[in-house]
Amino acid sequence: MQVRQAPGGAMRRLRAGIALILLAGAACADDAVSGKAPPENTPSPQEEAVANRSIEIVPLEAARPGDAALFSAFLSEEAARSPLPLSIRGALGAGEAEGNTYLVAVIELADPEGKALHRLVREATLAPGADREEELERLAAATLGDIATWYAGWSPPAQPSLALNTHAPLTADSALVTGSIATPAQPRFGITFGPAPGDGARALTAALDAALKERLKDAPWLTAKDFSIEGSIVTASRGDGRTDVSIHWLVKSADGRKLGEIHQKNALSPAVIAGEWGEVAETAARAAADGVIAVLEPAPARIAANG
Repeated sequence: MQVRQAPGGAMRRLRAGIALILLAGAACADDAVSGKAPPENTPSPQEEAVANRSIEIVPLEAARPGDAALFSAFLSEEAARSPLPLSIRGALGAGEAEGNTYLVAVIELADPEGKALHRLVREATLAPGADREEELERLAAATLGDIATWYAGWSPPAQPSLALNTHAPLTADSALVTGSIATPAQPRFGITFGPAPGDGARALTAALDAALKERLKDAPWLTAKDFSIEGSIVTASRGDGRTDVSIHWLVKSADGRKLGEIHQKNALSPAVIAGEWGEVAETAARAAADGVIAVLEPAPARIAANG
């Protein structure tokens, strides 16, 4: 991952380096999450347990175990004041540069069922003689502010949120079908998408539906079968102010067999995905539609296409 360096010399470069190390370490932190349904307006007892439980912070890269424990306690207190139906875990690293101590917190956010949603990094600089406990408390409050800001732009899964009912054929008016591609000679797709920032879930679902309709015009070899496409997204904050956006599409047959996957990744401005996705969703969907057709394309058709 390339990171644009802002002015700040060696200290900022060291911070970027330790943050990258922590990203790998935090991803390995072990944390069991209780299974539960998607968030509703009124949190379930299980969701409240997730929001209010103690948040585990792993000490890494020269961070004092006591610092990690204090940061964990302060973060848990902050989270208890404004409960969110999220699983929160992370790591705390530290280093020395230009006579100051810096702390770097890497936080992993997941849904109540444990599916990764977002990763964020927050740092703080401690001047010589600073009250370490007060600085850790401020870092925890700022970190919770980052989490709340991200959560405010998070949207629930595009309906349907469950996989297709493989025991019944797709119908245009089925409550489980998002896509409406259906002609006597063409396949039918049921498209679902998990949580995403802004209107991403709905925008990507609708855009892929439209893109597949267009692509099917050039794929007469596809027979009238039923398929499902399950989309998901993971975001991660970057040191240059942008957000890494990773989209995963899973193509399945009507009986639930995995046929193939499409992976997409791009770095975007947070503002672009915080509201209406618009052209971003359309561009991603066109590329994803090409991938879906490639997954379903039989070997003879690929040979003919390649000459």
